[in-house]
Amino acid sequence: TSGPGTIDIFREAAASIIAVVASGASVVNCVQSAKGNNIGHCSPLEVRFGAQVAHASQGLSPSDANTIVSSLVEKFKDIQKKDNIGKTFVELHNLETFEPVPEWQALYEQAVAEMEVEYGRVMG
Repeated sequence: TSGPGTIDIFREAAASIIAVVASGASVVNCVQSAKGNNIGHCSPLEVRFGAQVAHASQGLSPSDANTIVSSLVEKFKDIQKKDNIGKTFVELHNLETFEPVPEWQALYEQAVAEMEVEYGRVMG
């Protein structure tokens, strides 16, 4: 799986979360970035995105969810066998303000826009 600082972490999280929500599960595990093996490879942005996707996926039929998930998987499937661990929290955040650096914020905004424009999910 991909890590923070990559667009793929958002796509992987969205695919997993949409599938879980559409199947009616009452508990959603969000993100296990960078295979869960790399110290410091986590960020609040992927968790925020995951919560937004879960809320935006409420009411999706399994068929509609499958269409979205299949499209997302097509976008990240080729990276799955590579070490796409991304960057650490320290690299992705201003340590004085704890705000995301502009590059990381821009990837998050790109992922939100993708969910809204390509898949019709309101990410509020």
